[in-house]
Amino acid sequence: ASGLAEMEPTPANALRAHSYGCGQLIAAALDAGATEIVLGLGGSAMTDGGSGALRALGLKPLDTAGNVVPLGGGSLADVVSLDTSGLDPRLSAVSFRIAVDVQNPLYGATGAAHVFSAQKGADEEAAEQLDAGLRNWASVLRQATGRDVNIPGAGAAGGFPASFLAFTNARLEGGFALVAGLTGLAGQLDNADLVITGEGSMDSQSLTGKAPIALADAARERGVPVIVVAGRILVTPEDLARHGVVAAAQLLDVASSPEDAVANAAKYLAWATSQVLEGA
Repeated sequence: ASGLAEMEPTPANALRAHSYGCGQLIAAALDAGATEIVLGLGGSAMTDGGSGALRALGLKPLDTAGNVVPLGGGSLADVVSLDTSGLDPRLSAVSFRIAVDVQNPLYGATGAAHVFSAQKGADEEAAEQLDAGLRNWASVLRQATGRDVNIPGAGAAGGFPASFLAFTNARLEGGFALVAGLTGLAGQLDNADLVITGEGSMDSQSLTGKAPIALADAARERGVPVIVVAGRILVTPEDLARHGVVAAAQLLDVASSPEDAVANAAKYLAWATSQVLEGA
């Protein structure tokens, strides 16, 4: 609903992208009777602090004239107050578990805008505007709820957790650990002979707790060998070996360009996997 693939990454789009669709999905889950909702964050197009999602759930962010501000992170600096009269009351009865793989705060030099908005199309000016908006959004949320939302992890997915940390009983959890627990991964690894994992770009960020390397570590602890197949690999074989990876291949070894690798991923994945298995 708010993924990066749904939007062309330009400065203008980075400012107006929003999470309203995510809020609609949450509303649908509430309508279906959900009592626990797991939000998996990552790959987002927006930097709106989750404001759009709460808009879909009845919150009205207002400017100095009492008008509802436009959707998108670019408008957050104009918010001065919140009308919570229409906020869905069911939110208080639901347990929200938010899966995050980063520890970035909501705003600041290492916050959502300055670290992640460039990949969403923001230039330096747009990033500054988005960061100022998130800073103001945090202040408005604190005035409304008394909660400080500028905490480690709140900068994930364009600051999406902030709004839910303010208005619900949401808690942040490591994404890998949360999903591993929900899927019974430990038991599956105990019965595995080989693990194949990967991601679009296996880079330095991958080594800081992201799911593929966390999975490799869990397999290594059980003596299960790991093979990595990725779009591109920007870390050394030694880096991967420390996490139990015995072999690796990248799609860019055969694809003509990153765009070709994405467009023909299935074909290249089959090739890369067969190559790495033959050589392992």
